[in-house]
Amino acid sequence: MDVEVEVVVCLCSGRSCRLNSSPNATVLSLKLAAQEELLQGFLCLTSTDGQVLELDRTLHDVGLGFGGMVTAIVQQVHLAATSSAFAAFWSGEGGRVVVWGDPCNGGDLS
Repeated sequence: MDVEVEVVVCLCSGRSCRLNSSPNATVLSLKLAAQEELLQGFLCLTSTDGQVLELDRTLHDVGLGFGGMVTAIVQQVHLAATSSAFAAFWSGEGGRVVVWGDPCNGGDLS
């Protein structure tokens, strides 16, 4: 008999959900359940140390036990830089560009 584990899936926005699953369930099944619960699609799940979890591995195999926590990565962020300014941008629904640094070298969107 499998004992269920509770896993917390967090978005970078701070939203999260708690899901109960078998330790023999796959990361893919956890991802799909989290997407349904959070009403948000995302690219992947990462461990607390930043490792991308392989979808075909079991929760047990990737070290997720009761109270385990993963982060859902919604969009891949792209970075660009000059010698003194930086930009982060992502596409998709609600795509954004954020800049910072020296306004004379690209750190200002106005």
